[in-house]
Amino acid sequence: MRHVRKPPEPVSLTVFRAAQPHATWEQMRDDAHHGGQQAYADIKSDLVQAQRGLCAYCESYISSGLTDDEVVGARSRQRVEHFHPKSDTTGIVNWALHWPILWAVCLGGSQKPPEGEPFDPAE
Repeated sequence: MRHVRKPPEPVSLTVFRAAQPHATWEQMRDDAHHGGQQAYADIKSDLVQAQRGLCAYCESYISSGLTDDEVVGARSRQRVEHFHPKSDTTGIVNWALHWPILWAVCLGGSQKPPEGEPFDPAE
């Protein structure tokens, strides 16, 4: 893996975590009331742009470009990976929403979208 200089955490993630400090990743992604859906979109976009469109594991392209439209258009080739189990609730850190452990990755060949359909797996 190449060294990636991550940008600061998206403001939308900070705001969501302040409103919902114990939320799970799925709750954030599905949340329509506290900005969770926007936080999820911002996380993906910021990670793909910081990683220059490359998967954190294999460095294959998960986006054809770095503009917001190009990143959104490539959603079927990307997901967010947690480098620490997001289900770990043993400490004071909410690992599900902890910015330093989030990375954009490809689907790894294990999950491919149906022909012609976008695919955004539940992470």
